[in-house]
Amino acid sequence: EQPPSEELITISAADPVNLVGIITPHAKVPSTAHHRITYWNGVPLAARQGGEFRALGEIPEELLPRVEEALGVRASREASSLVQPGLDQ
Repeated sequence: EQPPSEELITISAADPVNLVGIITPHAKVPSTAHHRITYWNGVPLAARQGGEFRALGEIPEELLPRVEEALGVRASREASSLVQPGLDQ
């Protein structure tokens, strides 16, 4: 077994591996080419949907700038409320 990777992975929501809301407890991210989902250690953290940042769960504070950069959009104040300090795994 390998330790978790700290790498962020961003996919198009149109990708067939987009199972957010299907096998995860999150709301679905519509399957369109313009929407994006960023994962960390296999967990969906956030999505860019309609040009807006959407947190899908708690985001470690130190990862937020990287997640925003990966999605090409800044988090709103509401989304920032899900940012949690010290959630490193």
